[in-house]
Amino acid sequence: KVELPGLLPRPVAVSAMRLHAAVSDDQSTVAIKEFSLDLGGPSLHMSGNADRDGTVYRLHGEGTVANVPMASLDDYWPLPLGAVARRWVVKNITDGTVEAGTIDVAATIAAGNPIDIHVDDLHGTLQYSGFSVDYLPPMSKFTAISGKATYDRSRLDLVVSNGRLRDLAV
Repeated sequence: KVELPGLLPRPVAVSAMRLHAAVSDDQSTVAIKEFSLDLGGPSLHMSGNADRDGTVYRLHGEGTVANVPMASLDDYWPLPLGAVARRWVVKNITDGTVEAGTIDVAATIAAGNPIDIHVDDLHGTLQYSGFSVDYLPPMSKFTAISGKATYDRSRLDLVVSNGRLRDLAV
């Protein structure tokens, strides 16, 4: 299990994790060659670099996510990241799966406390299917939604390729 108080709402079960990194002799640079996290279905793969700047490391990382069920997204979405969007998405998108996605992140991490992270930039894409979305309760939910999305620190834009609203297929 991974437990990150203040970052994740609860401990997360881990099936496998792999980290392959290189640290310079003076500890000023960390090259993250591979970070893989398998959560028993959902997975995260990242690589990147962190360069020390005084008391912080400036991180730039790129990666992919796959097989993330929306029903358990609340377990994986970091609490401080997009708090308003997080609340809405976790409450209103209840079914389906993010099949694949990309992540590009720039962050500042305290040198003495790797949990002390400030996200400077975050963006990526998602490919999803089977979403049920409750856009405007008590209006009927949209179901069987598939498509692609883009996101950044301030927004999530879903581009729907198909879906249903009761008997109406889109």
